[in-house]
Amino acid sequence: MIKSEKKGNKVVTVFALIIIFIIVSCAGIFGVNVSANYIKNGKLTYDVAPVSTVLDIIKRFSDKKSDNEKDVASQENGTENNSDEKSLNNTDEGENTLVNLVDNVMPSIVAIDCTVEVQLSDVYSYFYGKGGSTTSKSSGSGIIIAQNSQEILIATNNHVVEDAAEVTVTFNDKTQCKATVKGTDASSDLAVLSVLGKDISNDTVKNIRIATLGDSKEIKVGDTAIAIGNSMGYGQSVTKGVVSALDRTLASSDYSMELIQTDAAINPGNSGGALLNSRGEVIGINSIKYVSNTTESIGYAIPIADAVPIINELINYEEIDEDELAYMGIEYYTVSDTMASYFNCSKGAYIKSVEEDSPAEEAGLLAGDIIVGFDKRKVSSVDDVEAILKLKRGGANAEIVYERLEEGKYVEHTTTITFGNKGDYDK
Repeated sequence: MIKSEKKGNKVVTVFALIIIFIIVSCAGIFGVNVSANYIKNGKLTYDVAPVSTVLDIIKRFSDKKSDNEKDVASQENGTENNSDEKSLNNTDEGENTLVNLVDNVMPSIVAIDCTVEVQLSDVYSYFYGKGGSTTSKSSGSGIIIAQNSQEILIATNNHVVEDAAEVTVTFNDKTQCKATVKGTDASSDLAVLSVLGKDISNDTVKNIRIATLGDSKEIKVGDTAIAIGNSMGYGQSVTKGVVSALDRTLASSDYSMELIQTDAAINPGNSGGALLNSRGEVIGINSIKYVSNTTESIGYAIPIADAVPIINELINYEEIDEDELAYMGIEYYTVSDTMASYFNCSKGAYIKSVEEDSPAEEAGLLAGDIIVGFDKRKVSSVDDVEAILKLKRGGANAEIVYERLEEGKYVEHTTTITFGNKGDYDK
């Protein structure tokens, strides 16, 4: 089971010792939460991500004189430093390269501390005569992914900030600012935080950096992997390992994801932090660690190529009236692993029926089709489709990838749907 680990006040009692013994004795998967890029046309862009591009479009921070500008000058003059291309081996040169890499990346990583309101159980009330709620603290990490004229934008995990009443961000120079949750997506375990530019001192503005995003589609098993985050809630730390495996599928009640597996230690508090390649580029967002008494600790990260489209949705998210929400006009259910194996098809959302004269019918979808991709995101369940729909308005378009049974085998097709307004079909 995947769950968040919350860091709260320690209560040394016999009951706590029993609980600890049970947890240590069992194996499970836990969300780790004690528990360069720019915005173009409203979207985070990273496939051409030099720091020079970031500085070109940031107007709010035009007086920023940092090492970023030195990097820009070297790139424009064709004299950019290629030392980060060197292998991070065990030689003195490799160790120095790693130190320099970490120094460059640290200003783009933040610590996140949350205050969460917790409802007290009836058992607690019975023994202690108190009911109601109390507050608990949790910690995680975040990556500075973009900034515009009003705000700094930070990517993290949904489970880091879920149900948080208050969120505080600590930058690399130890200054703290209040943050607001701009958007969350439980199905992908991603969230975006916003820190207003007016709340950040000029000194901190000069210190921070926008993280450079790499291409997680290009990584290979055995590549260097470096994890940075707010380990144990004590502040930033660094661990190093390799990419152990790719496309590892892990599922919980909230989401099913294909993740990067690494042996770089991802400890409580690292959730939402960066998994880097040997060039200091973000290739993943640390999310989960596997805990077992029969295996070494295994960490997992969300591939950055999968995360960016979702982050873009969250950056531009606006509350949508119920009547204006996107509508397709289908009934569907999730294709489980067992069903996919038995029918030799992909996991996804199986269409049980298509409403007459609906947007789905106009797009050519039929009963029996299996939706496996939606709006450039992989679909493994109905929840994946619903999570995307809640971010869409009627009238918007989206690409749907689906499988259809043809001559005894499922064949993949692609279509474009124009959503209707939910309110028009509920009447």
